Amino acid sequence: AGLAERQPEGAIAALVAALSDETSRVRDGALDALGGMGWTPDGPELSAALLIAREDWRGVARIGESAVPLLARVVAEVGLEKDSVIRRGGAHFALGAIGGEAAAAAVRSGLADAGAAARAEAARACGVLALTDAGTTLEALLDDPITLVRRCAASGLGLCGYKKATPRLEEVAETDDDPGVRQAAAEALAALGVTTILIKRLVDSDAVTRTSAAEALGGTDDVAAIDPLIGALGDSVSTVRAAAFASLEKLG
Repeated sequence: AGLAERQPEGAIAALVAALSDETSRVRDGALDALGGMGWTPDGPELSAALLIAREDWRGVARIGESAVPLLARVVAEVGLEKDSVIRRGGAHFALGAIGGEAAAAAVRSGLADAGAAARAEAARACGVLALTDAGTTLEALLDDPITLVRRCAASGLGLCGYKKATPRLEEVAETDDDPGVRQAAAEALAALGVTTILIKRLVDSDAVTRTSAAEALGGTDDVAAIDPLIGALGDSVSTVRAAAFASLEKLG
């Protein structure tokens, strides 16, 4: 018999329960102990517990709905240590990939997370899950003091199709202090059918901005972008030309 099979059942159960502890040191100790015993999970719930303890969020997502209750427990944690906040963000990523009403409810709760990285990932997941009912909260997060949160809120609004945020996104695309947030807002507007800001950026003085705009226009179906993209084929910077060419191919 394997070492795990020779252990008292209660000891194994305690270690498995420790995989879900809020403290990383406890989880790591349980992982080491169970690994040393040769323990393997039996069933999707235990597999999810193991993968969550390892912070293998893509692996957890592949398990599907069986993992949602455990992921919901993770996002309900409140620690503000960096590893705790990042762990909640990873759980939101997995919930967004899994989907379903229970996952959506957990993701919505994350929009009020005190940890910026978790709050940002919850905003992105709201977009992935097309939670238009979270649109008002996402729009409010465009004023968040943390750049990453504002960027993910803008992306989330575009992904979920919340058109009521169009005026605010137009303002953010022009006035936010961070170029990444401005670009995210412009791309969100394009997803909502408003490509004028991206088209204008094809002639921006910054080559990175022109390249990003050209790339983003390829993800739209706006024929009004074709002529400006053709113009961008004559840009002095090769990355802009390449992005414009690729987007023109997508637009047909």
